[in-house]
Amino acid sequence: MEVEITESAYVENESVVKEAEEALKRNGFKIIIDDFGSGYSSLNMLKDVDADVLKLDMRFLDFSSGNRGRGINIIYSIIDMARQIDLPIIVEGIETLEQIELLSMMGCEYVQGYYFYQPMSIENFEAIISDANNVTTSNIHKRKMTRSYLQDITAYFWKVAEVNPWTGEYHFIKKSEDKDGVMGPRPITIEDYTKRYVESGMVHSSDKERFLSETSMVATQLQITKKQHRRRVHLRCMKDGRYVWVTFECIVPNVFSKNNPWVLFTWKLADNDVAARQDTMNIIDKTFKTIMKVDGLSGTCEIIQMDKDEEIFGYHISKHFSTWNGNIIDNNLIHPDELENYKKFTDLRNLTTRLALSDKPLRFQYRRRVGDIYHWVCMTVSRSLEYSDEYPALMVMVQYINYLYEPDVQAQFTTADSLKSLMSSLVFVLHLDITEEKFVSAQDLATVETETGIVSDDRYMVGVRHLVERSVLPEYKDVYLAFMNQAWLMEKFGEGNTTLSFEYERLINGKPAWELILMLLYRDKATGHLMGTEYVYNIDKQKRIEMDLKASLAADKN
Repeated sequence: MEVEITESAYVENESVVKEAEEALKRNGFKIIIDDFGSGYSSLNMLKDVDADVLKLDMRFLDFSSGNRGRGINIIYSIIDMARQIDLPIIVEGIETLEQIELLSMMGCEYVQGYYFYQPMSIENFEAIISDANNVTTSNIHKRKMTRSYLQDITAYFWKVAEVNPWTGEYHFIKKSEDKDGVMGPRPITIEDYTKRYVESGMVHSSDKERFLSETSMVATQLQITKKQHRRRVHLRCMKDGRYVWVTFECIVPNVFSKNNPWVLFTWKLADNDVAARQDTMNIIDKTFKTIMKVDGLSGTCEIIQMDKDEEIFGYHISKHFSTWNGNIIDNNLIHPDELENYKKFTDLRNLTTRLALSDKPLRFQYRRRVGDIYHWVCMTVSRSLEYSDEYPALMVMVQYINYLYEPDVQAQFTTADSLKSLMSSLVFVLHLDITEEKFVSAQDLATVETETGIVSDDRYMVGVRHLVERSVLPEYKDVYLAFMNQAWLMEKFGEGNTTLSFEYERLINGKPAWELILMLLYRDKATGHLMGTEYVYNIDKQKRIEMDLKASLAADKN
């Protein structure tokens, strides 16, 4: 049995109601507070009455054009308060689907109103409940300690905002407990909010422009025009003090109309696959300067990524591979010694024919001019995932490889993996648990001792300090230690950096030699620790050739 106590009854007869409530609870009755919010002592009543269910007064849903935002915020605050004290809440007066969807996003479990049924006779009521499909097998009290489906939907999102795409008016239905960096006064429009969100450092620097573009009213209005229900983008936002991959979505509800012009902006943590995929793309972006997809038959191309040096010449607007390649050649960007071989290699008919016979990537190493200096690069051409005999789609990628190849090596056609040359200059590899500041295995300890003569324990910074003290040249000691510093590495990873590098000189057999450290950072899924794989390369000969070239150019200018 359930007994409803109205707020007005409590105000008028507080002591009598409290005694009756205690007696009813002792005898197994359930107490429901009805018309909550209709008077002036609702919170005081909620504190004193041991209620089982809360019914929200229907007048809270009576929005006018001027109070919609405040009304929504008040309802959400009441629902959130009830959730925190584990008190089920029923919202009365539901008459539209819009109200149901709004309350669902807020995490409200139960609603009632004319939208479902209007008052009816006993005969009609008995006919409805005679159908088992209309009667729940559990009741509100059994569900009180469980999370309902609607709560799960709300919990799925980090933040949810209701946005008017024509005016920019917005109201947060759900907001993260984390500070979002947007302090008062309250931004007037959603674009004002997202702009301040970006300015406060809550969005990774590489994703700022994309975030502002995706949250703009122009993008949202275009989505509505295209009748696109969902639009999403993956980017990095600050959460718990570090940047994490987040999926931002703009959702146009089915009930959207001129009279009900509200869309939803949602934020949620991206799944692991998305994060791994985006991190992989970031590494590719940093590795390859130019990436394009080419139709091997027609020569039309889609520029995926363009070298900034080539953008200056306007190559990024090229729609045909021969146009792009012709611009490279006509502007004398290819070293004269490799020019003829370059022309032969980049002949589209030749590339298409060779890849039709084998799915192995084709690679060509050559020198390309950047400013006044030629740098070694490698062009890789492979089959696209969309490749077929009817549509021979090719991926063309250009990668800078300075320090990895000898400048005087004669360029040639090759299908050999470019990693072979890379590995030839590799000195050793170490695996680090940066969170624990330890080597991953005993093998890493043995590697350090074998390659450097430094004896260390499982704490890698012990070996690093010994190495710096004994063999790193003085001008690089402090920088080396700073590069390997645990806090610095964690900070860089938190900013979205997964690849770091550092050049330095150290004594090898009593003579100074240049080395390069390439540090790859990643998060271990099992432990959550920040891990690092450290590659150490000998770049002494290449570095000294580069330094001589720079000195020669400087002397010529003088």
